[in-house]
Amino acid sequence: MKRKAAFLFAVMMLLLSCVFLVLTDDTSTKPSEEDIILIDGSLVEIEPPMNQTMADYAVRLFGIINDEHLSSNDCYFVLIPDKYKYLADKKAEYDEFYSYMSKSLSFATAIDVYDLLSETDYYRTDPHIKQDALVDVANRILESTGREYTTRYEENTVDTPFYGTYAHRSDLSVTPDELVYLTNDTIDNLYTAEGVSIYNFKKLDTDEPYDFFLSGNQTIVTINNENAQTDKRLIIFRDSFASSLAPLLCEGYSQVVLVDLRYIMSEYLVDFVDFENADVLFLYSTTVMNNSFSMK
Repeated sequence: MKRKAAFLFAVMMLLLSCVFLVLTDDTSTKPSEEDIILIDGSLVEIEPPMNQTMADYAVRLFGIINDEHLSSNDCYFVLIPDKYKYLADKKAEYDEFYSYMSKSLSFATAIDVYDLLSETDYYRTDPHIKQDALVDVANRILESTGREYTTRYEENTVDTPFYGTYAHRSDLSVTPDELVYLTNDTIDNLYTAEGVSIYNFKKLDTDEPYDFFLSGNQTIVTINNENAQTDKRLIIFRDSFASSLAPLLCEGYSQVVLVDLRYIMSEYLVDFVDFENADVLFLYSTTVMNNSFSMK
């Protein structure tokens, strides 16, 4: 009965998501030129406060996944702030959002990372966070899950200027970013079961150069770390912000599996994801949580 109810809920939400996308002209996660403004030299999309309907949808969807698959797993939740919260001094909005989600997802241990970031940790031309600014975030997550972590990384800078997605969608003038990516013995020896590049240099010449990390959004990416000192695994339900973070989390796990619910219905997870001996992390930006109908 639970499985049938979950299936009916998934179908209903899929239909609702289609209606939502039609009504919003499918631009809610892809800002137009008019949506992008310049604050302190950084391009940014104005982010609204928490959308109650969207938050409740995400809570219900994650709850079904927990009930169906996660009875024996330790679960965690991280809410990534959009950079508008820092640039426009909107911490109170984030606190409300984080508090509501962490209390509603009672089955998951919430990990607050707001204090580890600032407006300068985000690309000026893109909504995402610089990978070298994510080391403390990764280590707080690994520490919270009882895993090993390191601060030993080599910083590598891409030769070409980095013009992120906001720069490609706006005529506003802004100084390009540098793209720094991290390597160490662990990252250098990672590989994915799907043949996805950890760092894909071909993506740097596209309108979505952040897709350099794990080749962009994928339905499922399985990263294997054969040199791990544990057989513990990590499942991440995620959006694009996890692409640059996931390699840093591999330090503490033998395998990290990233699942994007925007491209796979939760009803079919059992056919593609093994939850045995795995921690589970729900890691989402406030932007996607405010547009959660995109998940199924």
